[in-house]
Amino acid sequence: MIGRSRELRTAIDLVINGESVNVVGVRLSGRTTFLAELSRKLEEQGWNVVSVQGIVSLSSNPLTALQLANIQEDSASAATTTLGKFSEGLRHLASRPKTAIVIDDWNDIDEASWGIIDHTRRTTGCSVVMTRLTGTTSSFTPTGLAGSSADASFVVSLPQLRFDELEQVLMARLGAPLDLASTGAIFRKTNGVIGLAVAIADAAVRESRMRNIDGVWTAVQDLWSDGIAGLVEGYLEPLDANDVDALEMLSMIGTVDSSTLEELIDWSTVETLEERSYLSFYATQGSELATVQPPLLVDYFRHLPMSARRRRLRAHVSSHLGGEAIPNTFQNPSLLASSEQQSQADAHFARLSNEQLGARWLVTKAEWDSNPSQETALAYVLALLALNDPGSQVSGVFDAAQEEDSGEQTAVAFAITHAMWIGIYKGDLDAGLSALKKTGRKHPKYSRVTSATAVLLETSMRDVPADFHELFEGTDGVSEWVVARVVEAQMFVLNAAGRFEDSIKIFERHPNTEQGTAYIPSAQYGLALLGDGRHADSLTWSLRAYDEARVALDLAAACQHGYVAALALVGQGDYEQASGILATILSAGAHAPFVRVNRISILNLAGVLAVRRGRQEMGEAYAREALALGSGPGPYPGQSPAWLQGHLLAFAGQITEAVQILRAESLDQWQRGFRVASLFAETAALDLEYSPEESARVRKLATEVDGTYFSAHLDYLDATHTEDPEALLDSASALATTGRPGLALNAVETAVKKLQHLGRNEEAHAALEHGAHLASTFSDSQFDTAHLKTAAVKLTDRERETVALVLEGMTNQQIAAKLVVSVRTVESHVHRVMRKVGVKSRHDLKERLGSSLEFD
Repeated sequence: MIGRSRELRTAIDLVINGESVNVVGVRLSGRTTFLAELSRKLEEQGWNVVSVQGIVSLSSNPLTALQLANIQEDSASAATTTLGKFSEGLRHLASRPKTAIVIDDWNDIDEASWGIIDHTRRTTGCSVVMTRLTGTTSSFTPTGLAGSSADASFVVSLPQLRFDELEQVLMARLGAPLDLASTGAIFRKTNGVIGLAVAIADAAVRESRMRNIDGVWTAVQDLWSDGIAGLVEGYLEPLDANDVDALEMLSMIGTVDSSTLEELIDWSTVETLEERSYLSFYATQGSELATVQPPLLVDYFRHLPMSARRRRLRAHVSSHLGGEAIPNTFQNPSLLASSEQQSQADAHFARLSNEQLGARWLVTKAEWDSNPSQETALAYVLALLALNDPGSQVSGVFDAAQEEDSGEQTAVAFAITHAMWIGIYKGDLDAGLSALKKTGRKHPKYSRVTSATAVLLETSMRDVPADFHELFEGTDGVSEWVVARVVEAQMFVLNAAGRFEDSIKIFERHPNTEQGTAYIPSAQYGLALLGDGRHADSLTWSLRAYDEARVALDLAAACQHGYVAALALVGQGDYEQASGILATILSAGAHAPFVRVNRISILNLAGVLAVRRGRQEMGEAYAREALALGSGPGPYPGQSPAWLQGHLLAFAGQITEAVQILRAESLDQWQRGFRVASLFAETAALDLEYSPEESARVRKLATEVDGTYFSAHLDYLDATHTEDPEALLDSASALATTGRPGLALNAVETAVKKLQHLGRNEEAHAALEHGAHLASTFSDSQFDTAHLKTAAVKLTDRERETVALVLEGMTNQQIAAKLVVSVRTVESHVHRVMRKVGVKSRHDLKERLGSSLEFD
């Protein structure tokens, strides 16, 4: 089950051990589907499952649930009442070994049926599994009668789906991937509540609000549909009139702090809404924010055609707040999700950070409208760009604010922003560089910062200038503001060129300047640590900064630090954590002004992860999104479209083509001065197609960058090719230090096999102990131990299913009958698997894979 596998395993283990289980979730969270899968798994293991369904319209009729479950009265019972006979009948069933009673919608079961089930559980010790709504407790009866003893059941809470998990569900539902904007919109509206998300997607397709364009479902209109209003009303059904009034008021005014909430709504109502997950609180600097969950409820209330009701609620708000405007609650709020909220944290971050950007836009627009100046113009432009609105509004503000009326530093900052906008958004690099030179001549006091910005702009858009060292000279005696911006440009260019040691020294030389907390130099520091081979330091730094950015609802910083953290995690093979970070960033949608290549990096990293996990369609969708942002290589790893394209080709079995595109792109990057990005592409190509000559060539290139990141990888590839066990073990230690634990374990495993083959068993045993020691130093995360060529033979779910039957000896006709597909489809799957694995016959396929899918 997507997103619920751990919970399913937990529930099964509890039942097998004789425990009772409460499966708890909000409405439409997939409780019924979860219970059905649990029942199926238990039956596969020989369990007798007695299924009971609660039906609210029949809950006032005694014993209805048991009768509908076909529980028979025990005719041989000595009981004289119907209640007693049903009790004996259920008791007889439950007395069998390995019996579990499963109840769907416990809240809607009639009292008599529940009483008999509870009595049976207590007297026979059978397991009872029930689904119930969040905010209710089974220590009471379904109608709320207090019980005299505590319920001994274990609780399994169903988490809401993460962004990447929702992507998979919707793609399976609609038969094709969704574009990121559409998936992000559905995710933000529903917080990952699966039933609501599927309903939105189905309605959008049915009403042509979302269309299949070139194989990708793309929203072409707003995704709200009156067709899902009834579903939302059902979602609200457990609430009384006061609860619904409270939610609608909060939907009208947006996120509020707790003091405002206390003025508006009775606190007992607030507690009920929080218990049932209709309201969430988040700590801020000095107070708490409350927000309606899921955000789709806000859409629902805003679309209600009930103006009289809305006027009544607005009057209530006005009277309780003294008629004053509600304060802006988006002044640097912090999102501090508790452990129970982690499954929803990325949805809240996406929503609240975007709301904060919107609030910032409103404030800066009002300031610009009321007091037009270069200072207010600069703030307004940055707010517009943060919302990805580089159109006519930005151009108009720049044109209207040419008079230098806010001081020299503000004038320079305004001119720099204008030049960057010309170079990046308008695509006129030479005009942008010319504007920066003009500003430097006009303001010689700030010439260092304009020169440094020119280097940064040229590196971002074209190549590393040959004379960039000269442009960084002479920062003594200048302001801290200038130093911070020069440091930013220095680190950006030095890291692209592989000068990691210099980059680290520059950052650590200025711990007290404003750059110490600025997100771009801080993120560059994490990247420099990674390139220098200090993987653990890099990951710790980047993850901490990423978490801080999320707490501060800072999308720009989250994108920068998240990119570095994800790059480090992908390198070490920890795909689960990397996917979570990328999913959070992608769900938010927005990205930092002037960092175009960073968004491309995030998309390419997400695509590579999708490919390595066998999700080719999703990888292709990410590739299209990245290409739409602009072609051409960027200065950092993952910023070239060829990196993801190489993985896609390798996954499809086109190894030669993958190597060609990676090496061609690497050559272009090296000529531009993007040495680190070039070496990433080169080592990926060597992973796919090794030769000693190419390895020697790449090793020579790697000597021109600092650190041991690339040399450790090359040592591993050389040792693997020569099958030198000593060299393999040496490379394992270097790989572990530089953040490739998966490859390190692979190196040890290969060395052990070689030593055993040579009869050097004592050395093989020592190597095993060395591998165990290395493994003990790693985290508990699961790592991919395959390099790219091995990862390229990962199969899709259908291909795995097909090849498993091939390994069992079934013919294509037998496989087609079992899978209910055509023989031609089976032939196609088998052919693709053989091409990926590199064999030419079914016999060779069996020889290569043995009796199991060992590469999976």
